[in-house]
Amino acid sequence: MMEANLELLKIFYEVAKQQSITKASESLFISQPAVSQSIKKLEENLGCTLFNRSNKGINLTNEGKCFYEYVKLALQTIKNGQDELANFKKLEKGEIKIGVSTTLTKLVLLDAIKQFHKDYPKIQITIVNGLTSDILTQLEQGKLDLALYNDDITNNQLDTFIIKKGHHCFVYNPDFYSFDNQIEISQLANYPLVLQNKQSNTRKMFDKIADENFTQKLSYMEVVSQELVSVFSECGFGIGFVIEEMLEKENNNKLKKVPLKNNLPPFYISLAKSSFASPTFATKEFIKYIQKYN
Repeated sequence: MMEANLELLKIFYEVAKQQSITKASESLFISQPAVSQSIKKLEENLGCTLFNRSNKGINLTNEGKCFYEYVKLALQTIKNGQDELANFKKLEKGEIKIGVSTTLTKLVLLDAIKQFHKDYPKIQITIVNGLTSDILTQLEQGKLDLALYNDDITNNQLDTFIIKKGHHCFVYNPDFYSFDNQIEISQLANYPLVLQNKQSNTRKMFDKIADENFTQKLSYMEVVSQELVSVFSECGFGIGFVIEEMLEKENNNKLKKVPLKNNLPPFYISLAKSSFASPTFATKEFIKYIQKYN
C-alpha cells in the first residue's frame, strides 16, 4: 500500500502541471534533485511509471495522466476545505445555538447579540427558549453551543462561569396600592401576589423566600413569564415578584419597588458550555461579547 504523503502528491501535481522539473522546482522553492527524488519515491510507492523522460523533457504516461486527474481533484478538495476553515476562523461563516429564557435573552444577551451581529453579520445565531433543565440537557447532548441560566446547578459535563449578579424585588402600581414606610417581607402575605409559574427559576426563588417568611396561605395569580407578571401588576391584580434589573432595563415607570426592611438575597446568572466539545471559533468570540456587555 502506498504510504500517505501529501508532499509527494503536491510535488507530482506541480511537475505534471508544469511538465518540467525545473519549473516545478522554482514554483515549489525546492531543489531540482529533491523534486526528482520525490517523483522517483512516489513511482516506487505506486509501483508504476508516472512520467516519460527524454532529452526533450518529461510528460505524463497514460497511468500518470489518470493519476493526475485524481490528485488534482484531491488537492482541490483539500484547498476548498482549508478555505472553508479559514472562513470559520475569520468568522465569515458559522452558527451559534444558545439556550436561554426569554427574560435572560433581554437581560443578558440582547446587547451582546446586537453588537456581535453588527461585527459578524454572516454568523447565524439561533436562540432556543425553554426551561433550564431542558436547555442544559440539550447542551449536554451537543444540540446547543451555550446555555444561560439563573440557578445553582453543578454538572460535571458542563463548564460554567458566572457572568452577572441579579436581584429580585416585589413591585406594585401606586394607583392600586400604597407603601409609605418599609415593611417586613412577611407582611406581603396580606396582599394578592402575581407570580411566575412554578417551573421558572424566579418562582423557585420566591418559593424559597415564602418558606422562610410566610406562615399563612397566599393568594396569588400565576402567569407564564416575567413580562406578564409586570403587565398584571400594572393592572392592579397584585404585588409582582420580578427581576429588578429587568424592570430597570424596560424603564417601567408605572411600577414601584415595595420598600422592604431586609434586602432579598441576590442570584447569579451563569454561562455554560460543554466540557467535552470544543467550542467553535464563533462561539469563543461570542463569549467575549457576553462578558463585555455584562
